[in-house]
Amino acid sequence: MENNEKELDARGVLAELISYREEMSQVEENKKRSLSTRVSFWIWVFGIFLFLIGYLAVRHEITIPSEYTLVYLIIFLVSLVVAVIFTCFKVSRNKEFRSFLKDPVADFLNASDQILKDEIALYARFDKYPLDAVIQIRNYFTRKKSLIESISSMLVGVLTKVGLLPAVLAVLVMIAKLNSDNGFSLVSIAAFALIGIYFVCFKLTETSVKFEEYKSILSDYIEIREDKT
Repeated sequence: MENNEKELDARGVLAELISYREEMSQVEENKKRSLSTRVSFWIWVFGIFLFLIGYLAVRHEITIPSEYTLVYLIIFLVSLVVAVIFTCFKVSRNKEFRSFLKDPVADFLNASDQILKDEIALYARFDKYPLDAVIQIRNYFTRKKSLIESISSMLVGVLTKVGLLPAVLAVLVMIAKLNSDNGFSLVSIAAFALIGIYFVCFKLTETSVKFEEYKSILSDYIEIREDKT
């Protein structure tokens, strides 16, 4: 019976963390669902689609009647101008972005204040569980984080030391060179496969960062609770 109670306590702590994550994710999702964000996204998608059409036509030397070329150029330029104007308008109306540009330190402190409130509310929910259940979940995140980092490091090395952007840039430059020299080949296909592996590892790294965040939250709570006793 005692083991069952311990299991329920540990699962309860994990459920509280899952609920906390879902609440944070819902706030971000509401921002992404705003009309201006969706319109801006589809404008850029349309512009990229037009650019790819032009790139493929030039790449494969496809002959297009001059009147259609003129129409294409007009549509492409209009979509580009609209995308830039709409993005600038959206950024200028974004209070969080303007606050960050104006005073990054104050913006960070304000955001931290809200995060701290949410974490304190989470601590209050942890109070109904035994301390050893919280420690068990903290240790669980520690083990999972180490496992994820080992898998990512085994595939592509330690991305947090290389940096995500340099890694992506290096792969893209390699693919561009392969395509410009020899066109598509087994080597270039392997390069594209490497991008897929990097994408998976990026998601693993993101998960590892989140697990580190949850582990830190639990460690802070454990320290506070131990000080009380």
